[in-house]
Amino acid sequence: MGTIVAENSIVEVSRIATALVDQLPDDTFVLPQPQVYGLELDWLIVAPAGLYHLDVRDWEGEVRAHGAEPWTVLSSAGFSQKVDSPLKRLASVKGALNAFLTDEAAGQSLPLIGLLAFDGPVPDIAGLHAEIAPMSLDDAIGRMADPSGATPGLETAEERQALAQGFLDRKLALRQRASRPFVLSVGGGVRARLSARTIEQLLRLLDRHPRAGVRHLLDGSLEHWLEQEGAHHLAIVVRESLGRLAADGRAALEAFMTGSGYVGLPRSRVRPSQLNMGYVTPNDGVRKALQVQRSRGRGYVHGEAGSPDSWVRVEPTRFSGNCRFTVTIDPGSLPAGQDSKSSIVVASDVGGATHTVPLTVYVRPTPTPLVSRFIRPAMGLMAGALLGGLSGLALARALGNQGLAPGMEVVALLGAMLLWGLMGAVRGAEQPAAWPTLYALGRWTLRVLGWAAVMIAIVFSLLGLTDALIPTASKATQVLAHWQPILAGLVALAVAPGTLDDIAQARAMKQGATIELGQRLRRRAVRAAVSIAVVLGLVLAVWQLRPVYVSTRTSPSAAGVEARAEGVWEAFEAKLSSYIDGLYVRAREETKPGRVNQIDKLLGWIGVKR
Repeated sequence: MGTIVAENSIVEVSRIATALVDQLPDDTFVLPQPQVYGLELDWLIVAPAGLYHLDVRDWEGEVRAHGAEPWTVLSSAGFSQKVDSPLKRLASVKGALNAFLTDEAAGQSLPLIGLLAFDGPVPDIAGLHAEIAPMSLDDAIGRMADPSGATPGLETAEERQALAQGFLDRKLALRQRASRPFVLSVGGGVRARLSARTIEQLLRLLDRHPRAGVRHLLDGSLEHWLEQEGAHHLAIVVRESLGRLAADGRAALEAFMTGSGYVGLPRSRVRPSQLNMGYVTPNDGVRKALQVQRSRGRGYVHGEAGSPDSWVRVEPTRFSGNCRFTVTIDPGSLPAGQDSKSSIVVASDVGGATHTVPLTVYVRPTPTPLVSRFIRPAMGLMAGALLGGLSGLALARALGNQGLAPGMEVVALLGAMLLWGLMGAVRGAEQPAAWPTLYALGRWTLRVLGWAAVMIAIVFSLLGLTDALIPTASKATQVLAHWQPILAGLVALAVAPGTLDDIAQARAMKQGATIELGQRLRRRAVRAAVSIAVVLGLVLAVWQLRPVYVSTRTSPSAAGVEARAEGVWEAFEAKLSSYIDGLYVRAREETKPGRVNQIDKLLGWIGVKR
C-alpha cells in the first residue's frame, strides 16, 4: 500500500489516488501535485528505482503529436482540440526536479522517469517516437512497483521518505527565487536596507551582518518570511534555535545557520593545547588561562567548557564567541607527594569540534621551617658561589689576556663569587614552598642567562651604533677591542637583575596571578625583542650605508646640492631677520614693553642679539 505524502496527509479522493495507494508497495511514497522549484507537478512518486512523474490524461480518439508544440486530439465525433504537449511538460518537470536536487541533494544523481498514462483505453498517437511511452494507468503503476534496480540513495525506505518529505517541506529551495525578497535592515542611526531573493543570498547576508540578523531572528520576521515562502524546514530550525538559545541571540543565529545544512560548521581552536599547573602545595592557589577562538573560515563559536573532576573549576562554564577561561584547581583535595591529572573539555553547541585539554599538577607537601629558612638559602649560596666562580674565572682570564687592570684577577674572581653567592642565598630564601630545589635553581640560572643575553645585545649594539655614527669623536672602537672582558663582566653582573626578576615572578605565581604573569612575560619578551631588533637594524643600516654616504658627500653633484641648500637657507634667514626687525621697530614705536620683551626673548632663543 503506497504512502501519501501531503500537507496534513490529506488528498482529494479520486480513482488515480486510490489506485496508487492500493497497488504501490508500502515503501513507495506518492506526492499529489507537489510544488517543486516553483512548478506544480502532477503526480510525483519516490520509488526504489528513481523518481517517477506520472502525467495522467483522459484523451479519447486520435492523437497527433507535434513535439514540444501543442498536440491535437480528434474525438470520434469529429471535434478537434489543442492540448499542451506532454513532452514540453516533461522537460519542465525534469528541469524543476534537477534544480531542486542540485540545491537540496548535492552530489546525488537520481533517475527521473516520465510516464504518460491513461485512465482508460490508450489512444493511438501519430508522430510520437521514443521520447515517451504511452501506457495504461495499471501498466504505469506496475512499472513503478517493480522492486528491481534500486538506485543508490533510494535503497532504504527511510531515504525515500526523507526525500519525499523534503519535496513537501522545501517549496523554496536554496537558489530558488522567492516570490518577495527578504529585506535586512543594517546599521545604527543611518540604516541601509539589503535584500535577498534566495535562501543562499539570505544566509550570506546573515553571515556578513550578524547583528542585524539577530534582530530579525528575535522579532520573528525571519521565521515569518521563511514560512510564507515555503521554506518550512528552515522555519522549524528557527524555532528550535530560539528555544534552545533564546538568551544568546548571536548563538541562536549561528545555530539556525548551521542547522539549515547549507553552511559549514565553524572551526575552533583552543590554546594552550595542554595545561601544566606546575608545583603546588595543598595551600596554594593557582590560576591559568585557556582560550578558545574561531580558526579560519566562517562561523561563530559557542558552547560550554568544564572538567570531569570536581577539584578543577572552569569559569565561565559557557562561552559565546572568542573567550578566555580561568582554570583554578583545589590542591587541598589532592594527595600530596604525587602527580594528579585531569582534563578540560571544550564542546561546541553547533556540532563543531570538541577539544580535550590535558591538565597536570604536581602536589608537594609543605616544607618545614628548617628547610625554608636555612637549607634552601644555604644550597642557593653554594650554587651561586659555584656559578659565580665560573663567571669570575672567565672575567679574570679575559682581563689578564687583554692586559687590563693588572692584579685585579683575584678581585674579579672573589667579587663575582660573592655577588652570585649572595643572590643565590636570597633566591633560596624566596623560593616558592612547592618548588624542588633543583627545579628552582634551574629556573634561576636560565633567567640570569636570559638577562645576560639581553644586556650583551643592548650594550654591544649601542657601542656598534656609536662607532658607526661618530667614528672620530668616540672611543667606541677601543672599547669594542676589549670585547672579551666586557662580555664576561656583563654575564657576572646579570645575576642581580635576573634574581630580582625571578623573585618577582615567583611571588606573583605564589599569589595565584599566573594569567597576569604570563601576559606580562609575553609583553616583556616582545618589547625586548623589538628593541634589540631596532638597535641591530640601525647598526646594520648605518654600517652598510656609511660608504655610500661618504662617497655621496664627496661627489660634485652633492656639493652643488649642498651649495643650493645653503643659498636657500641664507635667503630664508634674511627674510626672517627682516620680518623680525619690522616687528621690533613697530613695537618700539607703539611703546609696547610687553611685546618688546617677547621679541627680545624670541631673538635670544634663536641666537640673535640686539
